[in-house]
Amino acid sequence: MKLVSFNMDFNERILKRIYSSLTKYEYLDENLTTFEHFHDVMVLDFDQHESVLHFSCTQAELKYILEKFKPFKKGLGLAAFERSGKIYNKGKLISAESLSKSYNKNPLTKETEDLIDSFFDFLGEI
Repeated sequence: MKLVSFNMDFNERILKRIYSSLTKYEYLDENLTTFEHFHDVMVLDFDQHESVLHFSCTQAELKYILEKFKPFKKGLGLAAFERSGKIYNKGKLISAESLSKSYNKNPLTKETEDLIDSFFDFLGEI
């Protein structure tokens, strides 16, 4: 089954805040992924744009980041991100299986989890 959209119900202000944090700490490659790309992939139907996201972090970090979106959209898990064909990490299309295996082999430190959590903490206030 082809995935047509993530259709995240986030306004531009929310997405800019997440994008800024991801690029500030170099999890998302700012040279390859503009805010417009980030917005398009997260909100619009895939057939409305050619945008993709380019991350530049460990697979374990990317798994943790992507799972932060899960509570905000039913059915949005690692397999959905993989099926989209819109998420790359270090130049390669992501695989849900490799993200999970990498996370299990090399879990994140508490400090890294806390840092990534801080990118999304404000969502509890909305």
